[in-house]
Amino acid sequence: MIETTFTIVRTDKSRGGGDDDYDVCDGDKIVGRIVRHPQAPMEAPWFWVIIAQDRKRSLADRGYAVSREQAIAQFRTQWSRDDLVCHRVAEVPTPPMPA
Repeated sequence: MIETTFTIVRTDKSRGGGDDDYDVCDGDKIVGRIVRHPQAPMEAPWFWVIIAQDRKRSLADRGYAVSREQAIAQFRTQWSRDDLVCHRVAEVPTPPMPA
């Protein structure tokens, strides 16, 4: 498993971002977002989501957290979890068989 170093960058206000709106970057690629969301539960106001294009989509790639730091930790845990998942046999390509 390769350790990924994320950079948290405040979003550009011209894009509609506020003071509590951040892009999660892996190098020069935006792979996620962490935002203090006004419609989030009061006990967990920070929303995080993985949006990387080269990842298989999952409902587990998003969640709510108590703080921005916890949102970053949950994001990192979910990101690295993809490396540990045992993919279903049905999704494994079938090797070519001689005729």
